[in-house]
Parts: sequence; structure tokens; C-alpha cells
Amino acid sequence: VLALIFGKMTTPRVEACVDPGNQAAFKLLKKLCFQEEGLLRKYWFNNRTRQYDDMVMLALLADEYRCR
Repeated sequence: VLALIFGKMTTPRVEACVDPGNQAAFKLLKKLCFQEEGLLRKYWFNNRTRQYDDMVMLALLADEYRCR
């Protein structure tokens, strides 16, 4: 999927927002060379807990993808 996004679509970056407690997602994104960019405080409303939760933003730039 990343090859398609950075190849044919010429997108400059791909972003992912992850729950800070989701270690499996962090592990996968780090393996794909995504870089952590910051904490988005109270970014989304969690219907299950009925409160706003934080998310962590990660991104992969096209230039970083091509260097892998």
C-alpha cells in the first residue's frame, strides 16, 4: 500500500494516529519507519468511555520511504 501511495499517487506523507496504549500499532509503524511527531491531547471522543482521549501522531515522508 505504501508503494502505491508514494509511487503512483505522489503523496508527500502518510500519517497515523494511534492510541498511546496500543503497543502493537506502535511496533508495526516503527517497523515501517514511521516517526513519532507528537501527542494530540484530547484528540478524539471515545464512545465507550464517554470521554476525550489523547492520540499520538506518527508520519512517514516519501523521501524517508524511498531511502529504506
